[in-house]
Amino acid sequence: VIPFPELEGKTVILVDDGIATGATMLVGIRSMRKKQVSRIVVATPVAAKDIWQSIILSVDEAICLHVAEYFLGISSFYSDFSEVDDETVKTLLLSSDNLLK
Repeated sequence: VIPFPELEGKTVILVDDGIATGATMLVGIRSMRKKQVSRIVVATPVAAKDIWQSIILSVDEAICLHVAEYFLGISSFYSDFSEVDDETVKTLLLSSDNLLK
C-alpha cells in the first residue's frame, strides 16, 4: 500500500479519462481543498460542455482537449477504452520519475 502523500501547500493535478457528469471530479476537487493544497489543475481529454463550466470555476486551471456539446459517453471518444488494472497503474507510476518514489 502506498501511503497518501502530504499535500498541504502543493499543486495537485487531477486527471480523468473523460468527464461526463462531473460528480467524481467535483468530489476530488472538494477533497483536495480540504487537504489545503495551494493549487488544483484538472486535465482531461474530453468533457461534457454543461459540466465543464462548473469544473473551470472550481479549480485554478482546467485543461480539456475537446469540450463536447453532445456527450453520449466517454467510451464513444476512444478507439480502445479497455480497463487498466490497478497493478498496471502502480507499475507505471512507480517506474516513472514522480513523487511516489
